[in-house]
Amino acid sequence: MNMNIDELIPVNAFLTPAQIKKKVGEQCRILRSVHFRWSRDRLAEKSGVSRATIQRFEAGGDISLSNLVSLAQAMSTSDRFVTLFELPEVSSIAELEKRRAALNRIERTKARRR
Repeated sequence: MNMNIDELIPVNAFLTPAQIKKKVGEQCRILRSVHFRWSRDRLAEKSGVSRATIQRFEAGGDISLSNLVSLAQAMSTSDRFVTLFELPEVSSIAELEKRRAALNRIERTKARRR
């Protein structure tokens, strides 16, 4: 089976932070205007985020995390934030044991701070 290396690497793997922000802003604009068929004013109403902030975000990706979550909630996509930094699946018993040990250390540290 011949496989091209490009097929193995996710398309977004080599994007710069600026490119990622721009892409997310563009995806927001597309979801808002094509799927929901909402104007920026309508999204502003639904999300509580100003029209100017939405316009700036869609143009270049600059937005605060709070406003981004509000937009995502208005467009029913906020569940994706919960899995954003999820740990990858383990592939061996040794990896599972290392992860358990690390999580136990984190829990002990949190308990001491209380």
